[in-house]
Amino acid sequence: MSPAVRRLSAIALLLTAALCAHQASTRGWGSAIGPDSTRYRLAPNGIAHLAADGSGLASCRWFPLHGADPLCQAASGAEPRFRRLTYAYPALQSGAWLSFLAMLVLALAGPQASRLIRTLAALATGASMLGILLVLSGAPAGAAAFVGLSFGFGGKGLILAIIAPIAALAAGLLIPATAARAG
Repeated sequence: MSPAVRRLSAIALLLTAALCAHQASTRGWGSAIGPDSTRYRLAPNGIAHLAADGSGLASCRWFPLHGADPLCQAASGAEPRFRRLTYAYPALQSGAWLSFLAMLVLALAGPQASRLIRTLAALATGASMLGILLVLSGAPAGAAAFVGLSFGFGGKGLILAIIAPIAALAAGLLIPATAARAG
């Protein structure tokens, strides 16, 4: 593969990683059906309570703090898990911005900054993976809204979150390591 194709491919992958991590931070990752046939949807930035027809009944967000307070409460005895869940949004946003920054450096500085680009791509991969782990370890048991409900993971947010670190890692692997300097 020619260096120009590798560079353009890495730019496209970093842009994909940035967009996927950004979208994953606000899209649904899972849901549960309540006893009254309403649905509770979880995203890394909050919880939404939806009517059977999909219209919103209530929502809360912890980034930025907004909405129905009872939805944004930790389950009894599960404060650490809930706190992990609230850290997922900043982790995913960090992954998005690190990917975007790596893309800008690659587009503007080119392969001369390969060490920096690879480092930024690795950090973006780690931040996005951390966001995934925080959601998976914090939900649904951490949120009071899901206590007693059958919660299932799935949704566009989770799929986008899985794509983000894979794209950032692939971009980092496409950038050749800096050649050793002679002398």
